Amino acid sequence: KCAELALTRQIQSLPENHPHRGAMYNSLGDVYHSQGQYPMALLNFATALSIYKNERIRSALRETVAQSNIGSVMMAQENLDGALKIFLQSLATIECEQPRHPRVALCLNNIGFAYRNKGDHSTAITYFNRALKFCQSYLPENNEATAISYLSVASVLTENEYNLATEYFEHVNSIYNHIGLPHHQNIIRCHIYRGHLYRKIHDHQSALSCYKEAIFHCEKAPLPQRHPLWVLIYTSSALEYQLMDDFSRALIEYEYALQHITDDLLEIPRIHNAIDLCRRKIIETDVSQTIAFMLDTLGNMQ
Repeated sequence: KCAELALTRQIQSLPENHPHRGAMYNSLGDVYHSQGQYPMALLNFATALSIYKNERIRSALRETVAQSNIGSVMMAQENLDGALKIFLQSLATIECEQPRHPRVALCLNNIGFAYRNKGDHSTAITYFNRALKFCQSYLPENNEATAISYLSVASVLTENEYNLATEYFEHVNSIYNHIGLPHHQNIIRCHIYRGHLYRKIHDHQSALSCYKEAIFHCEKAPLPQRHPLWVLIYTSSALEYQLMDDFSRALIEYEYALQHITDDLLEIPRIHNAIDLCRRKIIETDVSQTIAFMLDTLGNMQ
């Protein structure tokens, strides 16, 4: 709330033609986005983009950043077609004027994320590989865009590509350690995605160990208590316990997830549905055990 109020007051104090107004709206959009207030984030990012487009000397980089931010909010709102459209626009904007800027790789990754979330993994991995090839061709080895590209590719590899995924996860860790960000959010994602990979090969205990590592980095970062990564960790852990038929522990993990969720996150109804399923499974198990016990008791009496 403090950052939100401070930025709002700064914007109000600036004249209409002030060169920093666009950046201020962009920063305010970031604040709303981190709070899960997506409509307000979208409004401020759109205002920033409008300002950038009307500047006397336009900046492709600033416009691309604002477009990417709008797309990220649309992704959070699950407006995948809208996100994909603006991510493609952001790529065209930056490629036109700065074809070797690191932002090109980030735009390619964003397009891949949109396709991945739409379930089109083959197109997603095409864009992720384009991003990685771009980084390897034009950027320094320890550039953050390269780490993001490694992470993006690894996130969609299958269980048959376990060794390659593991190698890419290690590259991500190495780059962030090199640039002095050992608890970066992408390190957290790295552990979560590695857990998902273990899930694919039915190694649930190793997956749970990965989620514990992710929690460690969340605490060290430290992440705000209401942040989507906390939710992703706990829902991932809950699903692991469900697959192990430990519905009581899964229920606990889902309840932890709800403690970290933002008020308007679309994940809320899905978590409540999962909680209801766990409760039904617990009741079914209790009933089955009771019936088995009663039958066993009757058998002994005879």
